[in-house]
Amino acid sequence: ELDGPVRALRESLDELAAMGIVIATGRGEREPGYLPAHPLADTSVADVILAIRGERKSPPASGVAQDADTGEAALDHIFLELDRALVQVAGDRTFADLADGGRVVSGARVD
Repeated sequence: ELDGPVRALRESLDELAAMGIVIATGRGEREPGYLPAHPLADTSVADVILAIRGERKSPPASGVAQDADTGEAALDHIFLELDRALVQVAGDRTFADLADGGRVVSGARVD
């Protein structure tokens, strides 16, 4: 039996494999391991965020919603903005950038 965090991790890794970001190594009786499908310098943090969170559809631009839909549309808008902010903060940072040990604070590298 899987517990929650392990299941979520496996589902995320399966999604990353389906998106071509990682490759599952070995199947069968053992749990698969995972390796990057591309060099770390070619895999951005934003790519992984988008793969895991999925593409969100923009809320209707009409601004006219029924009372029952207003709350849902507002939440959709908030989550869309949060997704955009995550991708913006991640920017062009790659996993190679993270692996080399340098920290990035507000766009400036700190060694």
